[in-house]
Formats: sequence, structure tokens, C-alpha cells
Amino acid sequence: MKSFVALFALLAVAAANPLPLVQIIVNVDAPSDVAVGPAIVPEPIKPSPVHIVDEAVNDVPVIPEPVIIPEPVFPDVVVPEPVVMPEPVLPEVVVVPEPVVMPEPVLPEVEVGPVVALPEELN
Repeated sequence: MKSFVALFALLAVAAANPLPLVQIIVNVDAPSDVAVGPAIVPEPIKPSPVHIVDEAVNDVPVIPEPVIIPEPVFPDVVVPEPVVMPEPVLPEVVVVPEPVVMPEPVLPEVEVGPVVALPEELN
């Protein structure tokens, strides 16, 4: 029976290929009569009245000290010095190099090899 469970688990994992959503682990060597603890029966929570604690009442109300805000100050205006641009200069004359003289094209020399005479049987 354990073998069938293990085989079914392997088939389930193989069917969920490439990414199984559930990993199944079967302990084949486990004894058949495993001691299980007592079942936990959930108990319903009975509603009960909630006691709300009133806030502490002070005899003298607490008044916070006033916040003193400093006078606004404008930042010093810093005027940068004007940018000094260099005098415009005409570009240098580009020297065009002389054209490269290519050699004249020459046809390759064809070497004619000796003629091979086939025997009469192959013709």
C-alpha cells in the first residue's frame, strides 16, 4: 500500500512539471500505526462586555508653551562673475593627403595541368 502511495505521489509531482505547486514527501519506512495525539477541538469565543477606561481627568489643564519662530531671513544674493569666453579662432586648414597610387589590376596566371586520359572502359 505504501508503494502505491509513493508511486501516486511521484506521478502527482511529475504531472505538475515544471514547477510543482505542492511538494509531497512520503516516508515509506514509517510504521503503519503512528501514534497521533488527541484532536484539538476549537472552542467558540463567547462575547463579553468590554470595559472602556475613561481618560485621566486633570484638575489643571495642560497648556503647552508657545513656539517662538525666528524672523525670516532672505539669503544673501550672490552674483557670479561673468564668464570670460576665449576669442573666436578660425579653424586650421585641413591638409588633404595625396591620393594613394594603387597598382594596376593583373589577371592571375592560370596553370594548365596535364590531361588525364581515362581508359576506354570508363568512357
